[in-house]
Amino acid sequence: MRENHFLCIGRPDNMVFIDKFLDLLKNKIETNFQCLFCDSIFEDCSTLKEHMRKKAHKRLNPKNKEYDKFYLVNYLEFDKNWKDIEAEDDTEIEEVGDEIEEMWGDYHDRDMELVCLLCEFSSNDSKLVFWHMKVKF
Repeated sequence: MRENHFLCIGRPDNMVFIDKFLDLLKNKIETNFQCLFCDSIFEDCSTLKEHMRKKAHKRLNPKNKEYDKFYLVNYLEFDKNWKDIEAEDDTEIEEVGDEIEEMWGDYHDRDMELVCLLCEFSSNDSKLVFWHMKVKF
């Protein structure tokens, strides 16, 4: 979308229900002649496109909740949208990480066996297991 139409809608790997999303955008632009950013309605498609170009509205309005269901970030935590997750304070998580490091920092198990994630191969040498996964898969 960005390369062909200069329209910013997000990265494809961060989106879900893409077919429905594209149908919604197509309907808004081609049928309703509605701006995707400000939701203004125009007489025809060429007037809409001119408006979107002049006003730099070639993007989605992040405040429009209609688009939230199409972005993966909104499914990370129940009953939270991307703005709630972005606004969260992550310092508590870092503090817990420091506590765990203090509790387990002196733990060194030399005989720990590592297992390949993709087959039954195992070894005590982490470099060997990593090499195995890289070469075999």
